[in-house]
Amino acid sequence: MHSTGRIIYPTRSVFSKRANNSKMQITSPILDGVGRNIGVVEVGLDANMAAIVAKTTKNSMLIVFNLVWTEDVFVMKITLSTVEQCKRS
Repeated sequence: MHSTGRIIYPTRSVFSKRANNSKMQITSPILDGVGRNIGVVEVGLDANMAAIVAKTTKNSMLIVFNLVWTEDVFVMKITLSTVEQCKRS
């Protein structure tokens, strides 16, 4: 699924409408070289882009879960096999 980012509202004059069209907003300060706050940047994701980010995150978590679970199965199998061989000796 591909999506292109777009500016929802680039000016303050339409600030009140932005909440109706963006699902998530992130605000971060802009600092100069000595750490003084010289402004703010705000990024808003529309509902489509937020859904894409959520789906990608969910899929990544499922992959990691499956890899860890598979590794645990192999570790348990090796451990049980080792214990069984120690009992025979």
